[in-house]
Amino acid sequence: CIRIVTMSDNKIKKQQCHSTSKTTASILQSNLPQGMCGILNALEDGSTVAVVTLLGSLCPITKAHTQAFIEARRFFLAKDLDNTTNNDNRATGLENFQEVVGFISVNPDRYVSAKFERIGEILPLKFEERVELV
Repeated sequence: CIRIVTMSDNKIKKQQCHSTSKTTASILQSNLPQGMCGILNALEDGSTVAVVTLLGSLCPITKAHTQAFIEARRFFLAKDLDNTTNNDNRATGLENFQEVVGFISVNPDRYVSAKFERIGEILPLKFEERVELV
């Protein structure tokens, strides 16, 4: 089961559960980076994995972008950076997660160019350059 949880202000707004077959799971896994496959394969059957996504211009990627993933991991695993349990920032009613994975999507040049044009600037980094920085 793939569970999609929509959060706002540390409160669960919506939960959806999408059942998956072993075929679907292997198709999903075949498209993952090798290091992520190793992490996921090490989990016990039935483990719950939080999937964190970030879509942005990332022109350029900043410490704040990467910090968002660090904070999401701490939030979903209820652990501090030193791996000690800390439930202080955990949303009420949020299930326990055994792992957190993250994905970054970079907006296309046409979108980012328009954004920069509105403020009177030229696009400083092309899509390929922004992806390389990520």
